[in-house]
Amino acid sequence: MKKLIIFDFDGTICDTRPAISSCLEAVASDNDIDVELTRKAIELTTTGGLTLPQTVEMLTEKSGKSAEELITEYREHYKKIGTQNSTLFSGVKETLDMLNRQSKSLIVISNKGATALASTLSHFQIMDMFRMAIGEMPGRPSKPAPELFDEVIKPHFPDIDKNEILMVGDTATDIAFARAIGIEVAWVSYGFGKELGNTSDYTFDSFAGVRRVALEYPQQP
Repeated sequence: MKKLIIFDFDGTICDTRPAISSCLEAVASDNDIDVELTRKAIELTTTGGLTLPQTVEMLTEKSGKSAEELITEYREHYKKIGTQNSTLFSGVKETLDMLNRQSKSLIVISNKGATALASTLSHFQIMDMFRMAIGEMPGRPSKPAPELFDEVIKPHFPDIDKNEILMVGDTATDIAFARAIGIEVAWVSYGFGKELGNTSDYTFDSFAGVRRVALEYPQQP
C-alpha cells in the first residue's frame, strides 16, 4: 500500500500544452525566432520535461538576448494567458479528494516555475489537496536529480519507506527521477510522453488509475 504519492503536473494533472505552446510562440514572435526552432523547443519541453531555463537556452542564440531576459518575457506571457489555456485532466479533482480521504500524503512536483505552478493549482482550487507543491527555483535541484527528493521531500516524511511511495508522471524525466531515488513509478499514457509503458512499473490510461495502486482496497478507474 502506498502512503506517499508524488505527482508530476504538466501532462499528468493538467493539460498545459496549449499554454506552453502559446507562451513560447509569443516569445518567439516578439524576438523574430525561427518557427521550426520554436516548434522543436515546444516539443522537447512538453515531451521531455525540460525546465524553463533549459527550454529558453535553445532560443537565446537566435534572439540575441540572454536566457534570463527570455525567461522574464515567457513568465510575463504566462501570467496573462497561461491559466486560461490550461485544463485539468478528467477525474483529477475527484481522485485527489478520494486519496485525501484515505489519508494519503500527496505531493506535486514540477519543472515548471514555482510561481506559475502555485498560481495554476490555486486557479483550479486543488492547492490545498497537496502537502507540498514543488516547482523549479534557482539553486534548487530539478527532476530527475535525486537530490530533489533527498533534500526537499524526504526530510518531511522521515518515517515513510521508499516501497510506500509512488511517482506518477508522463515523461521519461519522471521515470528517471523515480528510478534515481528507488521508488515505483506509474506512467500515464494520456500525457505528453510517448510509449514509456515498458519502462514503468504501472501504466494508467486515466488519472483515476492511481486508485488501483494507492488505495488499500484497489479499485478499477
